[in-house]
Amino acid sequence: MLTQSIVERIKGAIESGALRAGSAIGQQQLADQLGVSRQPVRQALPLLIAEGWIESLPNRRLLVRELASTEVDEIFAVRRLLEPVALAASIEHATPAMLRRVNFALTEYEEADTPAELESADVAFHAALYSCCDNATLLRLIEQLRRSLKRVYELKPAGSALRKAAIAEHRKLAALCERRDARGASAVLTAHLDAAQAAMRKKVTRERR
Repeated sequence: MLTQSIVERIKGAIESGALRAGSAIGQQQLADQLGVSRQPVRQALPLLIAEGWIESLPNRRLLVRELASTEVDEIFAVRRLLEPVALAASIEHATPAMLRRVNFALTEYEEADTPAELESADVAFHAALYSCCDNATLLRLIEQLRRSLKRVYELKPAGSALRKAAIAEHRKLAALCERRDARGASAVLTAHLDAAQAAMRKKVTRERR
């Protein structure tokens, strides 16, 4: 249980930027940063390496793994296949409670001040959008793909053009859900994913320079 907790904490540090992509890390450094002994860190590292969060080099150095632009493109290609399906299924079975959740998360997203708050609100918004889809496997795959690219939230500070565009797209999605317009909502969602992909590719390219 402790090992899994350490895994999640290290993932959170990578997602928030506290451990930056491409930076070298060590067991003792991580243990000191997390306030734990080296043993659970040592046990957590193989899991993080297997999941692609940490990269192990031949000289035994460890790096926070950088995403390649091709990997970003592959992830978004799959998301464009899966998420409109989940959204259409959810809209077909939408309930008043689901629509309230969507609008509450939308307000939280608009008022978020930090990347962490923005992430929490965005996760809640998309979870609400898909909440009436009854395909648990589909939802689990979407959650895994979305989590792999959480670093995008650093790119949307309050007042930025990206934040304003994302808010406008979220408002359109909420309105189309209210109207039970699955086709229109799927088109807006696809455009929303396209914009997120472009922003993430720029970030990855900048980090690799």
